[in-house]
Amino acid sequence: MDNILDNIKSEIAPMLKGIEAELFDISLKRTSNGTVVGLLVDTQKGISIDECALINKRVSGILEEKDIIAGRYIVEVASPGLDRPLKLQRDFKKAIDECVDIWLLEQAQGKDFVCGIVKQASENGVEIEEKNGNRIVLSYDTINKAKRSF
Repeated sequence: MDNILDNIKSEIAPMLKGIEAELFDISLKRTSNGTVVGLLVDTQKGISIDECALINKRVSGILEEKDIIAGRYIVEVASPGLDRPLKLQRDFKKAIDECVDIWLLEQAQGKDFVCGIVKQASENGVEIEEKNGNRIVLSYDTINKAKRSF
C-alpha cells in the first residue's frame, strides 16, 4: 500500500503545485465497494468546497490515466480543518500568534504538555509563550502531538 501511496503522491504533486495547493495527508482504505483514496489538501488562504471538487476531478483523471489503483475506487478530497494536527515547521508557521496544545514525547523543562501561543517556528523547533509569560523552545522531534486550541 505504501508503494501505491507514493505513486499517487508523485503523480498528483505537479498538479497540486500548479494550483498552489499542498497535500496535507493521504490515505487508502479498502472497503467492500472498492478503495477510498482520501486526500487532505490545503492552500495558503484555505480551501473552498469548489476547489476540493476541482482537485477531486483532476486527481480522479490522473489515477484513471495512470491506472495506479486496480479495481474500483473513489477519491475523497477535503480540507484538513482548523483542528488539524500540527506536524511540520510550515504547520507551526501558519499557527504563529495562535494558541496551541502540545503533548511531548519527552519532558521539556519538567513538562510533558505545553499550552501557549506560537511565537516562532524555525528549522530547529517552535517557540511557545505560555500563559505565565514563560517562553519554551521545543524541537520538532520531541513533539508527540500538537494542535490549535480553541
